[in-house]
Amino acid sequence: MVQFSIGDGLEPDLVSTGMTSDLSQSGIFVQTSRLPSVGDRLSLTLHLTSKDRVNVSSEVVRLVTQTEAREMALRPGFGARVTDASGRYQKFVVSAGGG
Repeated sequence: MVQFSIGDGLEPDLVSTGMTSDLSQSGIFVQTSRLPSVGDRLSLTLHLTSKDRVNVSSEVVRLVTQTEAREMALRPGFGARVTDASGRYQKFVVSAGGG
């Protein structure tokens, strides 16, 4: 699971959730029906296990809308470029098989 919010913090009223479906050292795709806008800077919290989390900063670079998702037999979501990744994030990507 991924929690995300626009800006620097995860304020409870403004947090949305999604699932990761593609992960790399430089980016992430989050499946969600609550789409931010291209260019939005997001704070992401990746839930690795029930107790282990990794925080990263990112910028939205592409959207897959509901309509596009239906046409491509995908789920809606957004692609984000990771702009501030911790060493823990990089290690998680490698262990998950992402490059």
